[in-house]
Amino acid sequence: MKNIFTLLSVFIFGFPMVFAQSNSFPEEGNVLIRQTSSGSFRAYDVANYHGNIVSRLEATNDGSGQLWLRDPSSNYKVYFKSGTSPSFIVGDLVLGEVPSSSKGRKLFVKGETEFTGNIFTSGNVELKQNQGDYFKALDLKNFNNTIVSRFEATTDGSGQLWLKDHLGQYQIIFRSKDSPSCINGELVIGDFTPNSKHKKLYVKGDSWLEGQLGVDGKITSEEVKVQVVNAPDYVFAEDYNLRSLLETKQYIEDHQHLPEIPSAKEMEKEGVDLGKMNMKLLQKIEELTLHQIQLQEQLLDLKQEVDSLRSKGGK
Repeated sequence: MKNIFTLLSVFIFGFPMVFAQSNSFPEEGNVLIRQTSSGSFRAYDVANYHGNIVSRLEATNDGSGQLWLRDPSSNYKVYFKSGTSPSFIVGDLVLGEVPSSSKGRKLFVKGETEFTGNIFTSGNVELKQNQGDYFKALDLKNFNNTIVSRFEATTDGSGQLWLKDHLGQYQIIFRSKDSPSCINGELVIGDFTPNSKHKKLYVKGDSWLEGQLGVDGKITSEEVKVQVVNAPDYVFAEDYNLRSLLETKQYIEDHQHLPEIPSAKEMEKEGVDLGKMNMKLLQKIEELTLHQIQLQEQLLDLKQEVDSLRSKGGK
């Protein structure tokens, strides 16, 4: 077959003027190659031993630089053009090797590939690893052929993907296992603006975090809503054991902090649970309210006694 295409190249490009009329070449095996003249192009038919045309190679001879291959039904299979119209191939194209079977891809490239323009795809892009490689790499270069970014991904099943800058420094790392993912820069979620929000993490919209959130710095917020469990309205129940003020005084003298409230050392070491602490503070406010009510009742009783004594003394 290689000899056939060699002969085709000679006929198309080597002797364009010699074979102005239809010519037959001596048969070699079961293939016959014959040139025919038709309008602005030349045609080369490939016939089997029955004399049936199995494919036709056509080329323009008007300087437009076009070449195409048709099947027995005259359907275009390969079309090369030198103008603005696109060239095309009906079927799969393999570059870099002669495969023994279909690669199952419209375009399969074995080896290094360089694109100087845009790549558009409506499907997946697959980067096949070289044997023995630990990861796949996709380099993005500028017009000076300098790498400006590199995408890398592991091929060992660990599920890692990272982006490096032109200096080879990690900018984004995504991991699917125990090690954390990270972004060297700012992350905006829920909004797309060209300007930086000047925050390492900016989220526009509702968010839900299941687990603990650790922040080594300040949190600025217009509103914080804490899920409450066991609000302390039980203080107002009739069977609530309200500690007396004298008992509270003794506890403070012994422990240097309020009952049921962590000490300063505990809070400095373990931090403060805002939900629980707010509920404990509310409990103490409600207890103080009950004590004030009791003191108010005692004051009213004392006032009534004083008024009674005064009225008796006045008589």
